[in-house]
Amino acid sequence: MDMTINAEITNKGNSLIDTTAVLFKLDDNIVGSRTINNFQPGEKRIINITCPFDAGAKNLIVIPDNRFPDEAIKTMPVPYIEKTELNFSVEIEKYRNRFIIHTNVTNEGTRTIRNVDIDYLLDGKKIGTGVIKNGIKSGETKYNKFEFYADAGSHILTVRLDPNNNIPEQNEENNEYTEEIMAETVPSIRFINLEKGQMIFSPYKIEYNATSQLYNPNELKISISLINGEKQIIIAKDIENTGFYDWTYSDIPEGKYQLKITAIDPKGNESYAEQSINIIKRPRIEIKHNEYEALILDGDEAKIRLLIKNLQATEDTIDLFIEKDVGIDIDIENIYVNLVAWEEKEVELAISYDSYGIYYLNILARSQNNPLITDEETVELAVFPTELEIVWNRFRRLLMDVGLF
Repeated sequence: MDMTINAEITNKGNSLIDTTAVLFKLDDNIVGSRTINNFQPGEKRIINITCPFDAGAKNLIVIPDNRFPDEAIKTMPVPYIEKTELNFSVEIEKYRNRFIIHTNVTNEGTRTIRNVDIDYLLDGKKIGTGVIKNGIKSGETKYNKFEFYADAGSHILTVRLDPNNNIPEQNEENNEYTEEIMAETVPSIRFINLEKGQMIFSPYKIEYNATSQLYNPNELKISISLINGEKQIIIAKDIENTGFYDWTYSDIPEGKYQLKITAIDPKGNESYAEQSINIIKRPRIEIKHNEYEALILDGDEAKIRLLIKNLQATEDTIDLFIEKDVGIDIDIENIYVNLVAWEEKEVELAISYDSYGIYYLNILARSQNNPLITDEETVELAVFPTELEIVWNRFRRLLMDVGLF
């Protein structure tokens, strides 16, 4: 805040004063001076200065030169004005091309500051804003955290406090921090044709993308590894960075694995991508049923649910061919199921029967895309006579207790 000081000075002597000076002080700090020339005897002059006002100052002192008597020195109190003064410091955490900026703001003034805005600039362009809310009391310190990524190379980071000058009387000269930072980049790598839990079979073409901001693709070292459920590395090998890899693994057991691909640049910076996969030996289809659903009492409704799995990387239609014993019938004659790659669906068969007894159904599943891909399942339907109802109910409770019914 600026203030204007007006002073009235009289030459009470009998002689001309060619030139004289008047000094102005706020406490012990000189804030300005004025020169008076050709000062006639008995003449009054009004002089003034405009200077920054130091909030918290107690006294204004006006001092003429030593030709004036001591009583000409005037000391007067100044009104109390609250002081606004923020100081801040900046700490930078660097993680290659990722930066975390911690800005600590301390209120060294005499009044509470409500909100403090902070601008973050990179190479002169604003990349973000932080706000310290809920006030900063006198003597209190609060901080703001800001995180960003930068392209590889040298940059100028600027942290600017109160960029819009919303805080009155804050010294703008202390509002900016500047530092040169250096960003290092790591290669980027990702799978293109793999999703979490995807089923794959040998041979399989793995597609990936590996790039770097600093190096050509052929300068990156690419390696691939397969890790089993016990965290053991089954396969680990270096490959050329062509964007794909034809992988054959006929000697690896079926199951769940982690597939990991790594890119390393000439400086040793490394990044990787991981994906969980399910390995199967060959493209096939599967058909399964819950055998405990095929245990019923005479007169009960007979329904059998089949689970059809398309363990192939392509869409297919699966035909079901059923051979059945004499004495039972099925409500559907022509059964087929459309399945996309790796999909599974349930099919429910409603079965009618003549009386109690043991009946057999032989179910053959065949791929329309490749008739050589088949699977076969035999279902035994046991229909108990009603005289065995008590025994059957006990048996069913036993199956329910062990989670099989």
